[in-house]
Amino acid sequence: RLAAVLLRRKGLISEALDQLLDIPVPEHNPEVARNIHFELGTLYDRLNESEKAFYHFSEGNRLQNTTGQYHRADKDRYLGVVKKLSETYSREWIDSWSTPAVVETGPSPVFLMGFPCSGATLLNRILDDHPRLRVMDEKPALELVCRELNAFPERYPASLAGLNKDDIIRLRSVYFSAVKEYIGIDSNSILIDKLPLNMIRAGVIARLFPGAKIIFLVD
Repeated sequence: RLAAVLLRRKGLISEALDQLLDIPVPEHNPEVARNIHFELGTLYDRLNESEKAFYHFSEGNRLQNTTGQYHRADKDRYLGVVKKLSETYSREWIDSWSTPAVVETGPSPVFLMGFPCSGATLLNRILDDHPRLRVMDEKPALELVCRELNAFPERYPASLAGLNKDDIIRLRSVYFSAVKEYIGIDSNSILIDKLPLNMIRAGVIARLFPGAKIIFLVD
């Protein structure tokens, strides 16, 4: 499958499809079968063969629901969060944020984000081979910070505006405590926080880690 993905990214769609069609779909391994169906769906979609694409995407979703690896997302709740964020963020509101002194508590993480199935997992594996990089793979460290922000009287995301230096230090501590629990990391390593949908938490990143780099993947 990875060979087909690489061919697709080079624009060799027909060759990628031929590569993948040579692989029998292992129905005894739902996780592998799911990934093959999703990739076939993507390839057929690029070839404008919508019926075949729909079939493979449907099979991929069916297998994903049977693996037990993923919880069914609450679409309405997620869209509600996105709507609230879009209504709150504005240039005027961001300009009104307090400006506490720069807080240096160690190097900022690098945040790897984008849409699902955009290549984050492959890049994750490449980066994790570097001796100075530690990848935290899809752990809700920033979500824990958002819960803390929601406990402020103004609630999240409005609570971002009035944070002071002590607030930022404490919230960073919440984040790094979660990191330590999930993967452990030493001061000589650079943390890569890989969670594609962290893009909706870009405001939290900017507030707590203004010097952080963001890698946004586009398939």
